[in-house]
Amino acid sequence: MDAILANAAQLNDVLLATDESEYDNVALQVLQALRKLQAPDQTILLTLLESIDPATLTIPYIYLLHTLVNSILQAGHSSSRNLPQNILPDGKIWPAITAGLLAFDPVQIRYMGSQLMKVVEVVYYGAEQTSNYVPAVQLLQNLLLQLDPQCCTLSLIHYSYVKLCLYARAYSEATTILDYPIYHIPTSESTKTLERRLGKYLCSQQESSLAYINPQSGLSGKVTSRIYLEYYLLGALCYIGTEQWKKAQTFLEVVLVAPTQQNATSLIMLEAYKKWVLLGLIIKGQPLELPRAMSSNATKHIRTLAKPYECVVDAFKSNKLDVLHAEIQEGLDIWQQDGNYGLMVEVVNAFRKFAVVRLSKTFAALPIEEVAQRTSSQPLNVQESLGYVQTLISTGELQAQITPSQTGGLGTVRFLPPTAAQKTEQQVERELVIKTLELKALLKHISDYDHQMEVNKDYLEWLQKLKKSRDQDKKAAEKGAKPMGGPPVPGDFPDEDMMEEW
Repeated sequence: MDAILANAAQLNDVLLATDESEYDNVALQVLQALRKLQAPDQTILLTLLESIDPATLTIPYIYLLHTLVNSILQAGHSSSRNLPQNILPDGKIWPAITAGLLAFDPVQIRYMGSQLMKVVEVVYYGAEQTSNYVPAVQLLQNLLLQLDPQCCTLSLIHYSYVKLCLYARAYSEATTILDYPIYHIPTSESTKTLERRLGKYLCSQQESSLAYINPQSGLSGKVTSRIYLEYYLLGALCYIGTEQWKKAQTFLEVVLVAPTQQNATSLIMLEAYKKWVLLGLIIKGQPLELPRAMSSNATKHIRTLAKPYECVVDAFKSNKLDVLHAEIQEGLDIWQQDGNYGLMVEVVNAFRKFAVVRLSKTFAALPIEEVAQRTSSQPLNVQESLGYVQTLISTGELQAQITPSQTGGLGTVRFLPPTAAQKTEQQVERELVIKTLELKALLKHISDYDHQMEVNKDYLEWLQKLKKSRDQDKKAAEKGAKPMGGPPVPGDFPDEDMMEEW
């Protein structure tokens, strides 16, 4: 073991900067030597882990940690849903797990994909089993940010992290990761094309994290179509929890435009649509337009299944609070069963907000008492209406000002023209800088995918068929016959299951 640790100690920044080939060779030698070791008993393994620095000897540390975890699971004949006390939070092995996921070398860890994912699985199910989510959330967040500072390649770690944040109601913590755009979905095919382009080692500094977070390295885990859709649906729920409605809308749109098999509708898509409908009322006071890329047949099925939500939209459009209240009360069991009761409360709040905003399109000014009569469910509580209007003004949702009343009332709301809400030059400049950086990052990843498409097997076969078809058309034209036309472009006809399990 001492020889293995001495060899692993060579894996430092100096060797990485001077000779990537040698670094890769040493890392593989260390891993091979560890696999040949006869597994010590649990006590010796734990003692070894306590003597190893995970930050500098990541490969042997994670390997031994994985061996120890497996040994405990096999000894107790435990399943992932029923873990032994030793590896649960506050258990005997938990400090070793914490040390491995908090302090590790982000390059060495690339060689330990399958072993690391097993440890992550234990952390996830341990948190689920004990309902002690906070330690697991902190560990997985640290792991994601160190493994890929841009968090742009989707993995099972992303999915596990967001799910645990929902369990813990740590919505703000979830958005720390969710705010990073996902540019890559790891598949075997995408990894092969990237490898042909880069031709580098796992330890090399890569333009894209997809080069090492993929099925081949094991760091991505098995990202299926269901995991992909659930990640965005769960992400939308976290944004809803923080009242970031626009970002939630974007995540739901990803789910709604996903390809479906034979125009069928998945339950995940149905759940996304129900929340999409309610978000429209909250954001704009009217239904959001469905994404153009959404299947028309899928839309028809979804609207049929989500009929109670369409009824709420009709009640909202009636501009009558009592009608909206009655409709929501009628479907109370449905909203609670779907987990959308909280959104229904926000819909009622939005109804009042847009009722106040609509007054600005009809009146130049109104006494607070009149505003209360027209928009509040408690018209006699004028003081509450005053506070509500002041809140709308302070958040920028209502362009108005309140002036003292000349007749002894609480004041008069004077509505301002829309031009009064213009942003400052500094705000506009700051937003332009942010959007420019986002666009540059997007264009870079689009370039990567353009190259992947160019070397994709289906695309190359299509080019061959196109050349053959043009040759045939040329010969046909020489004989005076009508050209047959080129072959269909890849993607013209959907596969049987475009969202098959990856």
